[in-house]
Amino acid sequence: LEECRSELSAVFDSSSEMGEQIRRARYGHNQQLQAVRQGEEALKGALTDSAAEREACAARLAQAQSVVDVLAASHASQRERERAVAERHDALDEEVHSCLQRLDELSQAQ
Repeated sequence: LEECRSELSAVFDSSSEMGEQIRRARYGHNQQLQAVRQGEEALKGALTDSAAEREACAARLAQAQSVVDVLAASHASQRERERAVAERHDALDEEVHSCLQRLDELSQAQ
């Protein structure tokens, strides 16, 4: 009987110790779950901020592209006007040269 009592006491002590270990494990597990939930919320916030920032960047990029397109069209138009002016200038130079040549010919003919 004494031996059974001794074994029963050892089992009781062992089960009490296991109960305490289980209690500590649950507490640690709950702390980890809470940390995971907080991390999840922080991650969700960061993703939301990142998406908003991406949308803002895309809007700025579209605006910049629009400005570049307008500038490119303006530049192309300016280049075309410059080309037309250069052609007209060359034609007038030829006409002036021709007139001067004709004037020289008339001067020499007199």
